This record gives sequence, C-alpha cells and structure tokens, in this order.
Amino acid sequence: MRPGIEALATVIEKWLPHEDDKAKVVSGSANGPVVQSALFDYEGLMERLMDDEILAKKITGIFFDDIPKRISALNQAVLVGDAKNAELHAHSMKGSGGNIGANRFRNVAADLRKRENPAILP
Repeated sequence: MRPGIEALATVIEKWLPHEDDKAKVVSGSANGPVVQSALFDYEGLMERLMDDEILAKKITGIFFDDIPKRISALNQAVLVGDAKNAELHAHSMKGSGGNIGANRFRNVAADLRKRENPAILP
C-alpha cells in the first residue's frame, strides 16, 4: 500500500467496533427496544428529529450513500498532500456524523480536523 492509503486505513480502523462499543438496550418504545452504543446515538438522533422515524431513515440513508464519496475525496486530498481540502472533508464528515449520531465516526473526523496538517495522517 502507498503511505497515504496505509495512514487512512489506520484511521479507518478506529471506526470499527471495539469491545466497549457493544450495543445495549436502554429503553423500550412502541416501535421496539431503543439501543444505545458508543458507535451510534439513536436516542439523540430521534430527539433531534422529534421522533420522526421516517425522517431518521431518510437522513441515515443519505448519510450512508454520501459518506463513501466523502471518504474517497478525503483519501484523494491526503494522497496529493492537499491539507486544505483534507481539513474541509474531515470537517464535513465530522458534521455529518454528529448530525446522525455516529459518535465514533464523528470523533475520528474531529481528530483529523484538529490536526495541524490533516493531509499528514498518523
């Protein structure tokens, strides 16, 4: 692998489930159990969307359709050493992840964004 790809793979590894990410049922509703995990904040998403499950499905669908494009754009910025666009893509992914409650994803994107030069990954 090229150095930029290896670095990006290392960062993406942080997004994968870890032992402390196991989901737990925190309450129940008319629609079934409410599951909470370090990866995804379902309750927070539903609170922001005023419990509109149809809207939640639509927004999460848009997120999952869009995020591969954003990751690809971030990867391209990293490969060419474009720190400004790498920071822009990391910022955008941080916001998207935060909006839908993708906690770990948001945190990794925030870590990338805070770097002095996001195009130089760990």
